[in-house]
Amino acid sequence: MVASTGRLRAVLLALTGVAAWWSAFVAFVYAVKPGVRYEYLPFIREGDPVQLWLELGRVLRPDIQTALPSFYGHEAATPFLALIWLALAVFLGAFGYFSVRRQPTVSASTR
Repeated sequence: MVASTGRLRAVLLALTGVAAWWSAFVAFVYAVKPGVRYEYLPFIREGDPVQLWLELGRVLRPDIQTALPSFYGHEAATPFLALIWLALAVFLGAFGYFSVRRQPTVSASTR
């Protein structure tokens, strides 16, 4: 049990590193190309691609926009993607909560 928790902790730490890298990368793109932030909402609703995803798509493949819900568009997949991401967040939160509570307490030994 302890070995699997250690492996899982290593995987979750790696995923945390990926999330931090992603945040830094998006902040860098916004800093280098400030015009990317100012999107015209009616164009996005008509189906034009979001400029941020176009810029990130130059470096990363596959298209990132297909995995993330769009809060501007009216696509049929948006509510399902939002539910999937919400379920993932709730699962990870519950897993972290219960894995911390399940660890045995370490008591200091007296000699």
